[in-house]
Amino acid sequence: MNTSNHNQHISIVQIASGDLWAGAEVQLFTLCKALSERSNVTVKAIILNPGELASRLEGLGIDVVVFEESKDSFLSLLKKSNKTIQNWRPDVIHTHRQKENIIGGVVGWKNDIPSIRTIHGATEHNIGWAKPHKKLIRLIDDLGAKKLQKKLVTVSNELEKQLRTYYPVEKLTTIENGIDTQLLAKFQIAQSTCDKSFKVGLVGRLVLVKRVDRFIEIAKQVNKEWNNSKNIEFLVYGDGPLKGELQNRIYEEKLDSLITLKGHTNNIHQAISELDVLLITSDHEGLPMTLLEAMYIGVPVISSKVGGIPKALENCGILVEKHNITTFVASISELASSPEKVNTLIEKSRKKITQNYASTLNAQQYIKLYKEAASEQ
Repeated sequence: MNTSNHNQHISIVQIASGDLWAGAEVQLFTLCKALSERSNVTVKAIILNPGELASRLEGLGIDVVVFEESKDSFLSLLKKSNKTIQNWRPDVIHTHRQKENIIGGVVGWKNDIPSIRTIHGATEHNIGWAKPHKKLIRLIDDLGAKKLQKKLVTVSNELEKQLRTYYPVEKLTTIENGIDTQLLAKFQIAQSTCDKSFKVGLVGRLVLVKRVDRFIEIAKQVNKEWNNSKNIEFLVYGDGPLKGELQNRIYEEKLDSLITLKGHTNNIHQAISELDVLLITSDHEGLPMTLLEAMYIGVPVISSKVGGIPKALENCGILVEKHNITTFVASISELASSPEKVNTLIEKSRKKITQNYASTLNAQQYIKLYKEAASEQ
């Protein structure tokens, strides 16, 4: 493929699970939207589960083939994906999670089509041979990364450094996430305002790595220190396997008037815009879409110093070393009492997002990578 012409047309097939609507799915949708707006790019998708991702992609006018992972064996998904790829004959296949990586790698190899993957975050836990099925899938996935796929894209420089131990350095590259600033502009807050209650939020899947338990401890400490001097609410947006356990803890500790698990919402941007502060308490992250969205909408962020967050949030928010709860508590109080600082952080955040984390920039980098992968095949 001749890449000397910047307007050279290129066709991409995205392969994703689509069983969730979380950070990786939001980033994929945002990328597909930006790609579909380019006249020299055709983007199509194979989604392994019906759901919000598939529906939203179809809403963009993108060709989408949806399988049902719960009804098809892995071999069946592989055969169906292969047939679809043979019909579409894309220039590049782009995959996003473990099973899709394996499918995309094998199908790409079989049809002489380069495939790349995006690694959206660090592995959440080690899998031993006590779970042989999952261990085997992990090993096959790693083998595919090393032998079948052209490029491995990480969403932060920090994640790329971590993965250099496991994967060939020449295959790794970083493309940071981007957000749809045009879409988010309507949710922007003009400036910090005083309301009847001060709202502190967390947005994410209710899984161990997000450390909602740490968020609960922070809420307890803030409530104790403020001693009813001001109304405060702690809101958690998201769903997941720990919901019942977390809800039980909130009831048992009589915190239900302080902390609310709001569950999944289809209008998360509106929910973020109603917060006074967003907390990210995770043990590790890639580069959360929620972080970038809050920064552009105009909500100050206090975050653990993990993944790609320090680079994005430097001089634009508050970073917490070693997940220190005392620092989280002090930082919330500082922002609650200093609207001038809040407005300064908002102004700096929006400028940084516009210059570095817009979806148009993200799409440009991916198009360049796609063309390089296709020309090397």
